[in-house]
Amino acid sequence: MWESRPEALAALAPQLSGEPLQRALDAALALQNEWARTRALAALTPQLEGETKARALKQALKDALAIEHEGSRTEALAALVPQLEGEAKATALEQMRNATLVLDRDWTRARALEVTLPRRSEHDRLKALAALAPHLERMPKQSRLSRR
Repeated sequence: MWESRPEALAALAPQLSGEPLQRALDAALALQNEWARTRALAALTPQLEGETKARALKQALKDALAIEHEGSRTEALAALVPQLEGEAKATALEQMRNATLVLDRDWTRARALEVTLPRRSEHDRLKALAALAPHLERMPKQSRLSRR
């Protein structure tokens, strides 16, 4: 059942404000699983402001970095990166860059590359894409660097 809670919060997040948003944030923070909590917080933080947003992003990044499974950690970080700034963003991107070297699932490696490639040097981008190219035909079409 825990898998559906972050998705439900993500679906509702754009429509929430005020007290319902605070209740959704409380529900997200109460989730016991780091992956689920990270995904729910990543969905809710665009609606938050100020210190509440900063605390939620800090907690989401802490939770994402605590996820043991490399692929799940990469997916959680990918959901957070667009909202992070400064050192937090650099930390998340570095984790994702490192993950591209060890991930064994092509779609997760592709997702990590999708998020990190724009921030790499041209030489590193070409090298990463060359390494990924042989795997693209095995990936499901909906996962081929087109998810947004």
